[in-house]
Amino acid sequence: MDLAPILTPHGSLILGPAVEALAIDSKREARLEQAFARGSGHGLLHLGIDEVGHTLPPVLSYWRELGARYVTSLCALPDIGEDGTKPAVPMPADGEFDKFAAAVPPMTGAEYLTAAVMAGLWRGIDSAFDIELAQAKLSVQDRSRFWRRIRHGFRRRPRRSICRSARPCRNIPARRTAGACCRC
Repeated sequence: MDLAPILTPHGSLILGPAVEALAIDSKREARLEQAFARGSGHGLLHLGIDEVGHTLPPVLSYWRELGARYVTSLCALPDIGEDGTKPAVPMPADGEFDKFAAAVPPMTGAEYLTAAVMAGLWRGIDSAFDIELAQAKLSVQDRSRFWRRIRHGFRRRPRRSICRSARPCRNIPARRTAGACCRC
């Protein structure tokens, strides 16, 4: 079944039947459906963590951007995970949600999108993350490792295809020639 995001008049983002077929594979569609079945926050969190770097239709890419902004703000919190708690992730600066809402692609319910709805969705992502963290039942030490893994994984950048250095590469043992590395 082809699904697409729909914004309800009450500000909830759900997946519903698509008017036009979205070009996503069935496994990814099933994962999205499962995440959104738990709520808007869980679906947006899934998009912002698990679908970064994947090709998605424009309407899903738009919502992935909100999830990714949340994860970026989460990773920027100082000393997170050290005492086993996570403070609320601060919302973007004033006017950011207005700009984001103005750029919504054509979708069902786009007329309901306002800065207040965006703020509610942000709080929903934060609540979803707290729930998923609590359900993971991690100790304080494991939580610290969990945070480091999220920060490391999310900050990883795609490799460049051309090395900036003219010297032989020492970063990748199989590539000892100059210009074959992406990390120099």
